[in-house]
Amino acid sequence: MKKLLLFALVILLASCEKMVVAGNNENEQDSNGNVVLQFSTYSTSAFTRGAATDVSDLCSRMNIGVFDDEGTSVKSFAQRSSDTGFGTASLSLAEGTYTVVAYGHNKEKSVPANSLTDISFEKGPSDVFLYYGTIDVTEEPQTYNLSMNRVVGMFRLTLTDETIPDGVATLAVSISGGSIHLNPSTGCGGTNKTPQKTDLDVAAGQKVFEVYTFPQAGGITANITVVAKSADGTEIAKKVFSDVPIKANEITSYRGKMFDGVTTVTSSSMGFTADPEWGGTNEYEF
Repeated sequence: MKKLLLFALVILLASCEKMVVAGNNENEQDSNGNVVLQFSTYSTSAFTRGAATDVSDLCSRMNIGVFDDEGTSVKSFAQRSSDTGFGTASLSLAEGTYTVVAYGHNKEKSVPANSLTDISFEKGPSDVFLYYGTIDVTEEPQTYNLSMNRVVGMFRLTLTDETIPDGVATLAVSISGGSIHLNPSTGCGGTNKTPQKTDLDVAAGQKVFEVYTFPQAGGITANITVVAKSADGTEIAKKVFSDVPIKANEITSYRGKMFDGVTTVTSSSMGFTADPEWGGTNEYEF
């Protein structure tokens, strides 16, 4: 019996060598954990000005994942800005080296940090700040102050039409060359086999529209198509922008008219398209 108990104890200790004391359920933390992660966001571009900022000032959600040295997920949880301690995580980890993936965003739903190389933001990202790096856990309790950086670029469309025709309900934006997938290990866009498609509702009097995307590595430019549609999906006007430079933490701004020749949206005017000649300017803010 003693030999059997000793054998069971050896197996238990071996299995716990890389064990995370806290569970692996979203939102589960250990208030008495030996590791505390504190996150802030950092940007000095036209998006936001200043140095490190509390993550709650820019993001409504956070997702955090911890991976062991073999790339296996050992902890994953989510936070909302309404949660006490938003931007700070306490957890229990055995000694060792771990990779931490954390990102703040403004999506309506949680986006689990369950991969080191491919995180999918359904229907396109919001503003996203990322931390990716390693921590070394020892016997002593440790607090890590970790800074997250913006990993999206923004395409901003400003319409200079005097008025937007009545009946325009949405702008359908298709981006070929951006991505809804983030590769945390590179901080760049992941797979982009299909264009990113985002539908933007048009409010009364609205003339400025913004879409976020994850830029590809290597400075690949994007081709962006914007289609104005009525409530039943009928195309009213269309613009195609080629070789649009999209960079992380930068805004690419296009200004111009989209509805030349379209004054009202009726059954007889459906299908009108805008003048193919671009009359605006291309602005780069950095």
